[in-house]
Amino acid sequence: MKKILISLFTFLLSISSCSKEDDFSSLPLWSPTDHGYELVWEDNFDSTAIDRTKWDYRSVGSTRGMAVVDTSTIYLDGEGHLVIEFSEKDGTFYVGQLTTQNKQLFKYGYFECNVMLNKQPGMYPAFWLQSPKIGGGEDPSIYGAEIDIFEYKVIDSNSIYNTVWWNYGDNIKGKQNKTLIPQINVGFHKFGLEWTPEEYVFYVDNKEIWRTTSGVSQIEQYIILSTEYKEWGGGGANPQTLPDKVFFDYVKVYSRNYFYE
Repeated sequence: MKKILISLFTFLLSISSCSKEDDFSSLPLWSPTDHGYELVWEDNFDSTAIDRTKWDYRSVGSTRGMAVVDTSTIYLDGEGHLVIEFSEKDGTFYVGQLTTQNKQLFKYGYFECNVMLNKQPGMYPAFWLQSPKIGGGEDPSIYGAEIDIFEYKVIDSNSIYNTVWWNYGDNIKGKQNKTLIPQINVGFHKFGLEWTPEEYVFYVDNKEIWRTTSGVSQIEQYIILSTEYKEWGGGGANPQTLPDKVFFDYVKVYSRNYFYE
């Protein structure tokens, strides 16, 4: 999701141990409320319009990869879902981004969305946290990080990616995880992140799939829901089969009181 060239020497790839179909199904369940977390922010998308007290459109009109960001791709379907489309018109492809930037920042906690993923190659959706200071310096504890709670691409249809990026620029650093999860492209699934001062822990359907101490932000960050169209997602979208859609059922944020000032 960046326009920055990534140095292979600073990008570290970590493959999750959940590489067999039986592994994910046997993982224990985890609940934020069982670990001292309380719900502090949510949107269930039950209204007739996007709640502009919680969300802003992001990067409108900009070209990201192979598509233009446009507000027409984002709407509520009247059935309790936020929809972000990948569409095409007159040879131009369109994607969408929604953010809590300038509305609500968060520091630490548990972040979760419930999502039905897209069906066609090309587009890839994401649920992520971004720092308002990223790119200002090298130290993620001061300048924050990009935390991709999940990314998904149809060309790798049984896998979920989690990535942490920091130190935007020529020496960008990152660490990525890929987990095989059978049937992740069927129905709704929960994607979660527990962010503490010490580490990030990533979850799918309340099961831990990866944890890392790399690039841990110690500053407030904002939420982004997005679609992208780039070569990483497979490219080659067929306009005749569009629009493709991703459905967000809810977004929730939980906190432990001692994390918040």
